[in-house]
Amino acid sequence: MPEKSASDELYETPPKKDEIEVTIIGPGFGETVLMHIGDDKWFVIDSCKAISSDRPAPLEYLNDIKADPANVFAIVVSHWDDDHCRGMADLAATCTNAEIILSKAFIDKDFQAYIRIHDTPLTRTVRSGVKEIRGLTSLLDEGERSALGAFPNRRLFGADDLKMSHGCPVELWSLSPSDAEYQNFLSWAASQMGSSGETRRVAVNRDRNDLSVVIYVSVGDDVLLFGGDLEEEGKQATGWSAILASKGRPKAKARVFKIPHHGSKTGHHDDVPTELLAIDPIAIVAPFKNGNVSLPTQVDVDRIRAFAPKSFTTATLAGRANPKRDPAVEKTIREVTRRFSTLKAQPGMVRLRKQLGLPAEWRVERFGSAGTLDRIFS
Repeated sequence: MPEKSASDELYETPPKKDEIEVTIIGPGFGETVLMHIGDDKWFVIDSCKAISSDRPAPLEYLNDIKADPANVFAIVVSHWDDDHCRGMADLAATCTNAEIILSKAFIDKDFQAYIRIHDTPLTRTVRSGVKEIRGLTSLLDEGERSALGAFPNRRLFGADDLKMSHGCPVELWSLSPSDAEYQNFLSWAASQMGSSGETRRVAVNRDRNDLSVVIYVSVGDDVLLFGGDLEEEGKQATGWSAILASKGRPKAKARVFKIPHHGSKTGHHDDVPTELLAIDPIAIVAPFKNGNVSLPTQVDVDRIRAFAPKSFTTATLAGRANPKRDPAVEKTIREVTRRFSTLKAQPGMVRLRKQLGLPAEWRVERFGSAGTLDRIFS
């Protein structure tokens, strides 16, 4: 797991039964969210691989704080992008009591036909999410696991489902994807099927995050909003516009917000801060760095901090340029090594904890290269 900037003892201390916790791990490519709702009960959103091993990062974290994976009651697949899906099938297989929450499109028979055709080994330029969704489907096909389809304004778990000793009612809602996004995605998947007798093709990239699931959580008076990678295109039937236009969503405003799509402007809607978020929210960004693509930009950072000055990033985007060297030194480097590159940024983690039933502020802990959003490039 991430290198600890606080003491190991602090990092490895599990939350109390009457504490809620939100932990966001984001190594720069990939992200995962864990939330403790009290009584040693957890749910997980998305998965990425730990830097120190090939295991799913959420399992590594639960192991570090000695939390039992059997106490994970739900796993949310926000969408099928590689940076949100790595290790998802292993995570689900290990958390044997977890219900799997994902867009209902993924359990549609037409999409199942798509992944059966496109299960060939994938290149680095396309989604390995096909492989992970196929692994989840295999678990569901065994009949011992159940899936909940995510769609707008669905209460996935309520107070009657999650009876807590701390007495605070707990609810989990899915706010997306919209019906229009669902239909758009299945139409696209159908277009990728090919004609009868055509040679099997490798799955291709899809530019839009049609199926990103947004999760709304309330634990007593504490409300949190996890934005996945939901994007906005200015159409009332899709993206954040569809959520904002909905009359059936819960109305309490969130104090904690996981910024969508790594802080990119494509995940932003001007009305989200005023309509969905409380005054002075805590915002957390899991940045994205892959090749020449880097998010958020400085413009994105300024935009986010304008409505959420208390903003944090799980990892830095600071890089070190290759120092200028004598040509003879450069020649020697090329002769004795196959490749030379600067060190990548340290992975990091932001953890929020708060005692239930009290008006106390959230306690923010940062590990690895995590820090305040205004220092993301430092």
